[in-house]
Amino acid sequence: MGQDRYGGMRIQRRPGPRWRDERAAVLVEFSLVVVLFFTLVYGLVGYGLVLALKQSVTNAANEGARAAIGATVNDSYDTAAESLGWLGAKCCQSSLGAFAGETPGAPLDINPTDALCDPADLAGPRCVTVAITYDFAGSPLLPPLPGFGLAFPDTITSTGVVQLPPPAVP
Repeated sequence: MGQDRYGGMRIQRRPGPRWRDERAAVLVEFSLVVVLFFTLVYGLVGYGLVLALKQSVTNAANEGARAAIGATVNDSYDTAAESLGWLGAKCCQSSLGAFAGETPGAPLDINPTDALCDPADLAGPRCVTVAITYDFAGSPLLPPLPGFGLAFPDTITSTGVVQLPPPAVP
């Protein structure tokens, strides 16, 4: 061993197998970190899409119910289906089976109903209810990642209700 120009001791490094061992350790650490990072990013994107879908379903149910003001229940279905158009052209069906443009077997079920708010009060106001259910387990927005199936919901549902005034009695 010698001294460097500042008077300190010089340490000589031996090139050889030690550096290869460290490279292998770095590769193992990198692979573990990449898996954790990918899982974290997948979870963030997945939960973001679930929240966006829930918000869209809620807004579509409310817009569908509001569309029935001065219109028909068919307009409620059309407005709700149009609001959820970002899910694709064949997104929607109704378990009532009475609306044009619906796709049987679609993951999104839109059910508008028009009934008395209080069945005992025949002269009372009507309530238009739009219930929307999305089958998330059967049609997820992202491909499933092992272990994340327990964290995501099976269905996403929302209901919008509008109370219409009773018909005018002459």
